[in-house]
Amino acid sequence: MFVGTIKNTLDPKGRLSVPAHFRNVVSHPDFNGIYVWPALSGEAYLEGAGHERMLRFETALQKMDPFSEPRRVLQDHIFAAAYNLSFDANGRIVLPKNLIEFLGAKDSISFVGVGSGFELWEPGARNQRVEESRAKVKEYHGLLSTAMAPLSGEGL
Repeated sequence: MFVGTIKNTLDPKGRLSVPAHFRNVVSHPDFNGIYVWPALSGEAYLEGAGHERMLRFETALQKMDPFSEPRRVLQDHIFAAAYNLSFDANGRIVLPKNLIEFLGAKDSISFVGVGSGFELWEPGARNQRVEESRAKVKEYHGLLSTAMAPLSGEGL
């Protein structure tokens, strides 16, 4: 599971160290790296996953009608837009220039754990998102408690 927020330096060549915990979560014999793609929400961040989650996406899409619009849209916005970025010997990836520009990143990027996946953000944009979320957390806490009750027999 991906948890936490870690800000790492982006060097002029686009090299970015992936947090060790994230590397451990994505570890897979078929691919030593991560996949990233522009956020499905349209916001200026990248969604990311390891090989196992990409296989689950593929399995889920294969269950959909091959001629359906939802399948086509999801294929276009996950698989067709994704980059597979291999780790170097130091646990770094090279983030393509167009993705750095998409993020609006200058010299650092925040990795944000979101459970089964992660996000990459320009740190200032991420801080703004957190401030907006902080203002709403009390409003949504009850929804989470209600959703968790059947799983644990009690709320949060």
